[in-house]
Amino acid sequence: MVADNAEQPHSHPWVESRQQSVRFGIVGGPRGDWPVLRDFVQMVEDLEFDSYWRPDHPLLLPDCWTTLTALAASTHRLRLGSLVSCVFYRNPVLLARTVADVDRIAQGRVILGLGAGDDEAEFRAMGIPYPSTRERQAALAEALDIIPRLLRGEMVVHSGVHFQVEGAILRPPPAQQPYVPLLVGGGGERTTLHHVARYADASSLGAGAWGGGAASDADVRHKYNVLREHCAAIGRSYESVLRTFHFVPVLLADNPAAVAAKRERVPPELLASADSASLIGTPEQAVARLKLLVAAGCQYFTLAVLDADTLRLLAERVVPAVADAAKKTDMSA
Repeated sequence: MVADNAEQPHSHPWVESRQQSVRFGIVGGPRGDWPVLRDFVQMVEDLEFDSYWRPDHPLLLPDCWTTLTALAASTHRLRLGSLVSCVFYRNPVLLARTVADVDRIAQGRVILGLGAGDDEAEFRAMGIPYPSTRERQAALAEALDIIPRLLRGEMVVHSGVHFQVEGAILRPPPAQQPYVPLLVGGGGERTTLHHVARYADASSLGAGAWGGGAASDADVRHKYNVLREHCAAIGRSYESVLRTFHFVPVLLADNPAAVAAKRERVPPELLASADSASLIGTPEQAVARLKLLVAAGCQYFTLAVLDADTLRLLAERVVPAVADAAKKTDMSA
């Protein structure tokens, strides 16, 4: 936790290492049984992507943290994260315990992504009341006061509106030093980006409402100016926050006809819900869009990839071109 008006300590090593060049993480993967996902994530690791992430939608996908546990034992280098865990779906102490255990299995490679939740239908189906945006943000703030302290090995006492903790401490703690890095999803300017400045190691924007509606490079620049102001207000270095951007879904092919063929295989409801949050086209079109975002200040991309062919095109034709462009851009600006 970063107290208001307190000087932020040095940024997390994961953040510092990623500020020198743009990096990429992969989210999700093909549907199928465990061997299909295991082989896909092994390919992600072999192609030298930086990280792999799981969404937290229990009624749509296999459980986020169960899957990350299995991947922690079957990968060696990849960072593994949640994008993002909803604070209403698990008690914050139980979530901290789970994160610590997965981090120990992974030998210090976990990133915890947290969010307030925005899928009302999923809340209702799980029998969880769906509070107002203000109440959900208040619950996120309480979780952010509890979970990072637990993951740093502190004893936590918390008496809030949404959560009560009476002297919890994690034994054993996570393996990672100095601590498990924290990402906060969303781009709300008054509250979410304030939470990022106060608590998080990384910010995650996106074009969808869940990502703050950052649909253009101009939107991204504006969001980052707001984040800079929040950091300045509490005496924190803006450069200590890793600036990430999320696309869902990502579909790439060599030519427009092949792109259209891939698009036809994607569930229509996914395309409809994603809208401008998607990255669909040729590798050259993807490079052009990502370059604009790098110029706007993005340092890291998380890409929801559905197929192995798109993954290869990213690794062979998109990542090198964007990384080369990023070398000519001040990544800390």
